[in-house]
Amino acid sequence: MNKSKKFTFITIKVIANSSITKIEKLSQNSFKIWVNKPAVEGKANKELIKYLSLKFSIQQKDISIVKGETSSHKILKINGVSDHEIQSITSSL
Repeated sequence: MNKSKKFTFITIKVIANSSITKIEKLSQNSFKIWVNKPAVEGKANKELIKYLSLKFSIQQKDISIVKGETSSHKILKINGVSDHEIQSITSSL
């Protein structure tokens, strides 16, 4: 039996070079995230993925930037987490 892998897409507005790393929920699958790394040489993207992996209790390799690698507006694919699980995890934001 072939079990399909669950995944979801989220949209992110990244604010780089912030004094702290934090997340704010804007809508169901849309977030604003402040990261304490500069948007230079992928440092902000690496911090974003690290932060989200901790927040969603998944491995960093399960998060990929689908669109917006060099932009502050990004679309991320999160493997191993469903839309429903994202909503449960972020319901307190």
